[in-house]
Amino acid sequence: MREKSGKRGSTAPWVTKLLGHMGATSRGLTIIARWITLRLMQMTIEIPAKLAKQLEPERERLAEIIARGLRRTWSGGSTLRREVISFLARRPAAEEIIEFRPSERASARARELLRRNHGGALTPEEEAELDELCELDRFVSLIKAEVLARRAAAA
Repeated sequence: MREKSGKRGSTAPWVTKLLGHMGATSRGLTIIARWITLRLMQMTIEIPAKLAKQLEPERERLAEIIARGLRRTWSGGSTLRREVISFLARRPAAEEIIEFRPSERASARARELLRRNHGGALTPEEEAELDELCELDRFVSLIKAEVLARRAAAA
């Protein structure tokens, strides 16, 4: 910011006064300035042409897509994730894998998220949770398909 005197790098008097009332220090100014810079950062990345074609219709939502992707972690997590991890840790037999179903609690949560999604009422956190549930569903489906393929090959 510039003061009226035109010195570069100095803080405008109103910012100094505001931060003084907040108990901020000059170090706090630096952090705030960096935060503002990061919020306005532009970035250029190189991606494969196929991915670029997929993202083109979503151009206006790229920041949201990246933010949602960064929120996903494998720590803590949903009821379903804990159920799947616990189930697989027991080293289930092929038949148990094929018969695996989520608990009523996990199923009810998924139904609720789907209902709210249909109405367009999901928060960003709920969108991330629904994305995770969909990924887990695909993951378990792939495992079941592999078990069935191996069973068919052995027969």
